[in-house]
Amino acid sequence: EMLKSDQKKIFYEALKELNEREKEILTIQHDAVASYADVTNDRWDNANAKLADSEKRFSNLLNTLTDDYTNQATMSQCYILINELKKAVGLKDKEIFFIEYRNLMSKMEILVT
Repeated sequence: EMLKSDQKKIFYEALKELNEREKEILTIQHDAVASYADVTNDRWDNANAKLADSEKRFSNLLNTLTDDYTNQATMSQCYILINELKKAVGLKDKEIFFIEYRNLMSKMEILVT
């Protein structure tokens, strides 16, 4: 429990130095990691709720104008992968979820670096 508290503290300290777009991206990534833990523990409803929130956040980001078209393409790919994760959760298919999760995390790394 203490480790979880420390992780949250570090996460929120890092958020203070970022712009709003970067904060949203990190929050989405954090929710994806949390949904991974939920799926691992068969908490499908929790995972679905986190992914639904991530989908809304991504949708808002995609509708925000930006000059960075490379990032925009990667964000569109992430949005699609979030939807794929939601489908896997709906099917309660851990194997597909874990594959799509790995794909999402590799794309998210591009956005946060």
